[in-house]
Amino acid sequence: YPRIVGSRVRAFLSSIPGGRRWRILVEHGETVPGLRVLLKIRPQTARVLMALFLLAVSALVVAEQPDGPFRPSGDTWAYAAAGERLNSGHDLYAVGPADRPVALQPPYWTIPLVSPPPIAVLWRPLAAVGSPAWVIWWLGGILSCLLMVGWVLIRGSPGAVVGLALVSPALTQATISGNASAYLVPLIFLAWQVRDRAWIVGLIIALAAAVKLSPVLLVLWLVRTRRIAAIRALVVTGLLIFVVALAGAGVDAWRHWLAAAPKDAPAPSSIAGITGLPTVVTGILVVVVCIALILATRSERLSFSVCVVAAVLATPALYFTTFALLAAATSPFVGSASREGADEGPGSSEGVPDVGRRIATSRVISMYSRSRGAARTE
Repeated sequence: YPRIVGSRVRAFLSSIPGGRRWRILVEHGETVPGLRVLLKIRPQTARVLMALFLLAVSALVVAEQPDGPFRPSGDTWAYAAAGERLNSGHDLYAVGPADRPVALQPPYWTIPLVSPPPIAVLWRPLAAVGSPAWVIWWLGGILSCLLMVGWVLIRGSPGAVVGLALVSPALTQATISGNASAYLVPLIFLAWQVRDRAWIVGLIIALAAAVKLSPVLLVLWLVRTRRIAAIRALVVTGLLIFVVALAGAGVDAWRHWLAAAPKDAPAPSSIAGITGLPTVVTGILVVVVCIALILATRSERLSFSVCVVAAVLATPALYFTTFALLAAATSPFVGSASREGADEGPGSSEGVPDVGRRIATSRVISMYSRSRGAARTE
């Protein structure tokens, strides 16, 4: 990876005015013993080192949370408590004396469940089963993230592997705490890999938006790339999820959530928390910047990644585990597309060979046909 980055830096410095002087400094810097060792690292060795780094980060996070899914301040605990309140006929967004206690942190968390009701409806049968369902949910999220991480390490470009390593602490934290992101991140990652399957893509974005809201910004990617079938699937599956959640939680739960959620103060690490601007204003600014960026590029891969980053920055609940969603932004740079370097423009069909390859194939076929015709004539 350092060798690849170094060659690209030298090429960039050679292309700008006055860059030759800086390129000489970079080339002389390669004689430093430490840099010389890094530049000799092979890609396979770098992947192994990155995997060891991810394991070390995971071990540190697990050591800090030995209780796993049974930690009282964890996300699995909060989801199970929400399912139990619905099963008991209690208010979903208020904790009564007979309910499982949930830790609140005013003014940021003034209600026991920040997410909309669909996640609580999903947990109704899991809460009825009890502790075994908690463990299954927790292990399922860990397995999903491990499969995604393994796929990136094996098939990802150097940039994708490095990007995953940067967000690995947040991803590990979200996975170990049992956060829904342990499922949503691999699902959004999968949305790019199966982007030609409209109904799967629409279902994934609808599920992610029903739990975290901000992933709905991936609609901008669908619009930019003119994936009309996926947009239809998103609308249909979104309506179905809403109907199921309405039947499972009731109208009052939705009304209470709409009334209570906006009153929570934005997280200190969010754009609204840093700038002091209203949440609506910062959300609009993020959407405007996202639209400008995806319109400025013809790269579908960059459009997807920009929308994922915008979904992270647009949420007012931008806590440490929220950054785990950035791992899904590496998906366009994992697989055969990252190796070929081809970039499909908006509206083009995916998986179609490039023009040069089609011309070469047609020439081989025509030469073969002429040789067979000449042989028959003889």
